[in-house]
Amino acid sequence: DLLQEVFVHALRDLPKLSDPNALGGWLNAIAVNLARRTIRKRTRWRWLRPAPPEELSAVPVDGHDENGSEELVAVYRILGAMHADERIAFALRFIEGMELKEVAAACDVSLATIKRRLARAESFFKEHAKADPALQERLAKSEGRQK
Repeated sequence: DLLQEVFVHALRDLPKLSDPNALGGWLNAIAVNLARRTIRKRTRWRWLRPAPPEELSAVPVDGHDENGSEELVAVYRILGAMHADERIAFALRFIEGMELKEVAAACDVSLATIKRRLARAESFFKEHAKADPALQERLAKSEGRQK
């Protein structure tokens, strides 16, 4: 749904695009703004509705986790607790693999601002991952490789 909405907005606003070479960054900015709006709306109304069944069934009932679904649920839980702007920056940088300048452009902020957001998001993520049994082992391995 969100992807379709991005293209609806893009088609509607296409006459506003002054530089055709900037199409990729322009689409990224539209996607980020719509994602931010959606995240904020969900956060605001989350308490009114129960979690969807697909979220509840992600963790195996028997506790055995062959494919990392417990880790994935833990990651989503941590991301869900982050401030929307930090979550978007974190996802663009570490999940989508965008360069810092691309993330800053997509979020329509300065490079310094995106660095601050990413530092806060990374700190938040590590702090919560250390406290989550599903992520402790992977985080320890990751930190061991960085040394």
